[in-house]
Amino acid sequence: TTTTPTTSVPTTTSTSAEPQMICQATALSLQFGGTDERCSVACNGLARDEWPCAGLCECTLQITTSRPSTSSTILSTTAASTTEGPSERTCTPTPGLPPNGATSSNCQQCADGYPWWPCNTNPAICSCTGR
Repeated sequence: TTTTPTTSVPTTTSTSAEPQMICQATALSLQFGGTDERCSVACNGLARDEWPCAGLCECTLQITTSRPSTSSTILSTTAASTTEGPSERTCTPTPGLPPNGATSSNCQQCADGYPWWPCNTNPAICSCTGR
């Protein structure tokens, strides 16, 4: 596997928003079918002190500001080796245990991650060495 160094690319963004009128129905307005949505529509082009924005709807002017921000993007490239060679692990019957049918040839499949007998016994009847 080959890895190239990472690179940081700074970016700067700046956003600003226009003032926005936020209107909500008051308790009195709710009694007569008023909703926040209806208040927003009605008060969209009216001043805060004009009816229905004064009394039936409670409207506030919301101004959102933001500061420029800087962020970094990390770029990296990794190339994996696709060359497969013979397994560097060697698996053989465990010395000192009865082989219980384990042989050098059927233990060698454990080197490649085979999950079944004879590789999954407890105690292990096959032992592996190497990477």
